[in-house]
Amino acid sequence: MIGNDIIDVSYTRRNSDWERKGFLDKVFTLTEQNDIARSIDPFTTVWRLWSMKESVYKLQLRSKTKRSFCPSVISCKLLDDTKGIVFFNRVEYGTTTRLYNDYIFSFATHNDYAGVNHGIIKYDTKLPEDYYTFIKSELALNLDCKRNEIDIIKNEMGIPEIYRGNIKQDASLSITHHGRFLVWSLAK
Repeated sequence: MIGNDIIDVSYTRRNSDWERKGFLDKVFTLTEQNDIARSIDPFTTVWRLWSMKESVYKLQLRSKTKRSFCPSVISCKLLDDTKGIVFFNRVEYGTTTRLYNDYIFSFATHNDYAGVNHGIIKYDTKLPEDYYTFIKSELALNLDCKRNEIDIIKNEMGIPEIYRGNIKQDASLSITHHGRFLVWSLAK
């Protein structure tokens, strides 16, 4: 299983007020708040931690029957500039985060997969409504088939699943978007 998240940095700088009263208390544990306070770049630390929590939530959602996101009960530990550990529902997940000037991207996997592939697409304007068409083209390359052989169908929880010829594939797909960025992650 895989979960991912992306933060469009410029969009978030324009539209987020993470320093407002109560936000950090509502979203982050005391340890995470201390990490943010000690950070040389609190903005990036806030959104890295958020991205880690989101990626694990999306991964864990695959094994649940209802949605429930309460970020303060998901705790993160930063190991280095890219690796982290997230604890959620008494389970430990490894995360990887990539920090760039334009975006912050995190993904989490529950098991070691032989292959995890990602596609990150930046749009000059808003995301097109037919973005699944583009993702299907990218997935076809990774699955060694033609785009018209693949369908992406959301299950009852809203989780995208890959089908080939009406047969659900044994691969985990996570899709996320924020601002100008679209990301897909495939674990097979």
